[in-house]
Amino acid sequence: MPWTRKSLSSQVLSLATIRILPVLLYDKCEFICGSRGQQADITSSFRALELTIRLDTLDTSNPYVFLKEISSDGNVNTIDVIYPMFPIINVLDPTWIKMLLAPIAAYLDTGEWPLPYAVHDIGASYPNAIGHNAGNAENILLEADAGFLILFYDYQKLTGDKVFAQTHAKTLRQYADYLVNNGLHPISQLDTVDSIPASADQTNLALVSAIGLNAYAAMTGDQSYSSTAKSFLNKLVTDGLGLDQGRTHFTYNYGNDSSWGTIFNLYCDQLLDLNTFSPQIRQMQCAWYEKHATPTGYPYASPWPQSNGLWAMWVAPTCGAKIQQEIIADEYRFLTNGKNNLPFPDR
Repeated sequence: MPWTRKSLSSQVLSLATIRILPVLLYDKCEFICGSRGQQADITSSFRALELTIRLDTLDTSNPYVFLKEISSDGNVNTIDVIYPMFPIINVLDPTWIKMLLAPIAAYLDTGEWPLPYAVHDIGASYPNAIGHNAGNAENILLEADAGFLILFYDYQKLTGDKVFAQTHAKTLRQYADYLVNNGLHPISQLDTVDSIPASADQTNLALVSAIGLNAYAAMTGDQSYSSTAKSFLNKLVTDGLGLDQGRTHFTYNYGNDSSWGTIFNLYCDQLLDLNTFSPQIRQMQCAWYEKHATPTGYPYASPWPQSNGLWAMWVAPTCGAKIQQEIIADEYRFLTNGKNNLPFPDR
C-alpha cells in the first residue's frame, strides 16, 4: 500500500515531536557537546524527520519516520541521505535507524520496485511516499544498495535486535546478491554526489560494495559474503585494480591514474568494526588527502573538485589529528563567515 498523508499521516505526531525532541536531544548530548551551539547543530539533524503512526489505527507500536531530502529534489527517505546521518543517530537513539528503514523495507518487500537493487528513495516528492513502481528512481545503485545493508547491520549491532533483519531476510539477501554479482565492476551510475555525471568502474562504489557484503555477513552469519568481499579487496588493492600505478591513492575510475576521489566509506567500515580495510589503506588515502588540501577545504573528487563538508566530516575520523583539525576548522570557517544564507550547507 502506498504511503501518503491519507494512509500514514506525518501530521499525527509532528506537534509532539517539535515540543519534546529538542529537550530529549539536549539532555542526551549534554555530556558530549561543549556548547549550546553544538547542541543546536545536532538538534537540526532531527528537525528534518517526521515521526508518524497509522492514521486508521493510531497504533504506536510500529512508528515510521519520514525524511525529506531538503534543498535538492524533495525525495522521501533517500538511502544516501539517511546513510550520512546514521553516526549521530547512533549516539542519540539507534531505534530511529529502524524507524527510517522500516517504510523503505516495507515497500521493497511488496515487490513493486521492479529492479534488482535497493531503491534510492520511496517517493519523488515529499510527503508522497508512493514508491517507484516504474523503476524510475534516481540512478544511484550500489551506494543505495550497500548503504541499505550497512544501515540494517548498524541497527542490529547497536541494539541486538535480530528480528528486524530476519523479518526482511528475503529482500536483504537479494540486495546482498546484487553486490556479489555487480559490485566489483560497477556499470555506469551516479555517485552519491549526483552533480558528477554517471560513469562506470567507480572505485568507491566497488569499495562500498565490499563493505556492504561484510555488513551482510556480520548481520546474518553467512561468511560466504565475507569471502566475496575479500576477493573484491584482493582485486582492488592487492592486484591494484582500484589504485593508481604508484599505489598512492584510490582512483575515481579504474585505470585512470589522474583521477581520485574522497573514499568516505572507509569511515563506516572503521566505525562498525568490519575491518574490510587495513589501517595501512586508510593511512595511504589520508596522505593523499593531505597533499591535495586547498584553502577552501579538501576537494571531493577529480571530476568535481569542490569541498563537500558532508563527506569531509566522514574522512576526518579515518585520518590523524592534523587532518581532523583542519577539516573541522574548514567547516567552522565556512559556516561562520557570514556569506551563507542556508542552514549548514555542505558545499
